[in-house]
Amino acid sequence: MTDIETYYPSPFLKAADLGGEQRLVTIAKISPPVSVGMGDDKKPLIHFDGAPKPMVLNVTNFLTIKAMYGSTDTDWVGRQVFIVPTTTEYQGKVVPCIRVKPGVPTATPEQPLQNEPPPPPPPEKPEKPAAPMVWGGATPDANVQ
Repeated sequence: MTDIETYYPSPFLKAADLGGEQRLVTIAKISPPVSVGMGDDKKPLIHFDGAPKPMVLNVTNFLTIKAMYGSTDTDWVGRQVFIVPTTTEYQGKVVPCIRVKPGVPTATPEQPLQNEPPPPPPPEKPEKPAAPMVWGGATPDANVQ
């Protein structure tokens, strides 16, 4: 039996293209919005170095990248992100999708990424004020005359 994607391949990167694994990718460029799907729905495309096709940049992934690298898409070029195959609810059905995840890269772009990014470091604890140093049983101020 032939997979329907054989007859109607998508021009955009899909969750199935990731082979069930997250990937560390480098952003190459952002293209202006194009028609995707049915109707007048237009979305920008995000291109990754070495990827065979661009990914549709939906609002969820846009907001994730914006939080990581700022609101100017030209600042995103050359930056790395994880793309992860997962699922989402769309029109009452659970469907495959790709999500962008922030994280510290744990592999180089030449190496396939096979594990999750490390968890963020714990929040820093506020430092306690240092107690006055005691010399010979008395504080330094006790010897001042």
